[in-house]
Amino acid sequence: MDQGGRGIGCFTRFFCCTILITLLLIISIVLTIAVYVRPPDVAFGSVELDTDKGALDVSTPGAFTINLRIPISIRNPNFFDAGSQSLTAEAFYPVRGMADTPVGGGSQKNIVFKGGDSVSNTSFPIAITYDKAIDPTQAVIIDIATRCGLLGGSTSNLPIKYTLQLKIKILVATISPKFNGEANFPCPANELRVVAGTLGIPGFGSAA
Repeated sequence: MDQGGRGIGCFTRFFCCTILITLLLIISIVLTIAVYVRPPDVAFGSVELDTDKGALDVSTPGAFTINLRIPISIRNPNFFDAGSQSLTAEAFYPVRGMADTPVGGGSQKNIVFKGGDSVSNTSFPIAITYDKAIDPTQAVIIDIATRCGLLGGSTSNLPIKYTLQLKIKILVATISPKFNGEANFPCPANELRVVAGTLGIPGFGSAA
């Protein structure tokens, strides 16, 4: 009984020590990875109309969607690949003298960024959706109409503000960098004339 008890005790101590060493090894590996994992470098190109989807969607009466895309280059300085769990954006239309108006956004999932200091490129879609419900004072549509030359005068680019958040998984670590940006893009003036009559703006679409 004494020898059997000592045997069981030795086995229990050996088992506990093995589990403890394994846990310490796992923790050491995780901490080492966390120390050496570096966040990717992100560079944004110019916002442009998405001509592949069609610059303007006017399928809903009294509303329209401008399809945009942002070229994004991501350099992964780590020697292993990184995966994007999600890439999301919120878009806002700025009008001087009032709070920015939320006008849509976009999302992408399951993007792989190659390691070894490689650069991965992606085209991120953003949909700018205008509807009368988001513009009770008509300030946004009047600003759009003015900049697009639809009320007379010259044509200028449309402004946009955006918040872009990445959720990137690098081995066991997940990082969520956020980027705020402003950009300008060409107004699809000719296409906007199609919905002029449904927006209720005096003079909208009447100017040549």
